[in-house]
Amino acid sequence: MLNCGVFDMEGEVERRGALLTPFLTDILGAKPTTSSIKKMSPVQYITPDFPPVYLATSNGDFLRKHSHRLKEVLEQKQIDFVFKEYGNNKKTQGHVFHLNLKNKVGQTCNQEQIKFVRKKSWNGKRQTEKEPSCCDSTPFTGQTSKGGIYYALLI
Repeated sequence: MLNCGVFDMEGEVERRGALLTPFLTDILGAKPTTSSIKKMSPVQYITPDFPPVYLATSNGDFLRKHSHRLKEVLEQKQIDFVFKEYGNNKKTQGHVFHLNLKNKVGQTCNQEQIKFVRKKSWNGKRQTEKEPSCCDSTPFTGQTSKGGIYYALLI
């Protein structure tokens, strides 16, 4: 599952240039080079052996263009994928909308991703008598070593 991400760092640096240098220096520990920026671009690692992908973005995500760029690469490499863009003109969905567990559209996205993972990991065949529903899953939150909050859904 790939959601609301920077999948083409090279393209992002071309668009934003020096504005990204402090951010990239924090991540890399040194001033970014062409080589280090290229290594941070997931689109370059897509090969025909890449696993199936559920790619989600939203109509209000400021990184939306990255998902569309990744979609192009997945199509070119003939990767099995589902692409969904959430939100509509009446209700725009922002960046990482699916992490708001109270957001109905985010819940729908999460449920569709869970179905996708189950289908792909089980080859469409049930492995248990009763497949657990999304509601049987246990959400939890935690804290990263840098103080950030993360959410996970155990399935």
